[in-house]
Amino acid sequence: KGTAYLLNYFLDSYPEEKLNQNNESSLAKIRKLYERENLESGINLTTLAGDPANGVEKYSFLENNGSTRLLGLLPGRNGKDEEINLHINESVHLYDIRNKKYMGKGNDFKIKVKTSVPELFGLVEGKIDHIKVETPSSLNPGEKVTLDFEIVGKGISNLKSVVRVDVYNPLREKVNYYSKNCDINNSSGSYSFDIALNDLPGMWNIRLTEVISGVAKEVSISVK
Repeated sequence: KGTAYLLNYFLDSYPEEKLNQNNESSLAKIRKLYERENLESGINLTTLAGDPANGVEKYSFLENNGSTRLLGLLPGRNGKDEEINLHINESVHLYDIRNKKYMGKGNDFKIKVKTSVPELFGLVEGKIDHIKVETPSSLNPGEKVTLDFEIVGKGISNLKSVVRVDVYNPLREKVNYYSKNCDINNSSGSYSFDIALNDLPGMWNIRLTEVISGVAKEVSISVK
């Protein structure tokens, strides 16, 4: 089933064409085949003049059973710093993950790309507002710290993402062996660790950061 095409030309020189930025002719031939089969990408990059942004590679990732998509862009080494158009086939809330910036809601966005600098964007159905955290206010040494967290926002009930948990002792020193990346499934998750018997008493601070939006929440626990 389907259609097979016999190409009457070779593509062995395409890597060199791409490196020298003269690959438009080869890309146009492939586009014709895609158009013939009514195959169109759901994510398109164009220059401000409306031409395909051929110097930027795109990588799209979608987790099973979740509404979140990730879009990676990799501009070529021989291109130039420029502003390009990003068109998505459905309305999304767009987040610039590396620069921790909310880009708004819609189908069309203008984004800036720099030569050889990768970019990573989060395409989310709803808007991430804040993090809700439940944890005990005080503990004794040797007891377990349990963090139950929920990402709050409209239209994100099936969000899949990651929360970065950073734990700081009363001296405001980061405790790496208590810190961790935690999965978010259906907009919620949980993390726990045991306070050691010889840990410092006093006020411990825990900072949770949702990695797509950069939204953060800090809670404090008194260790007696």
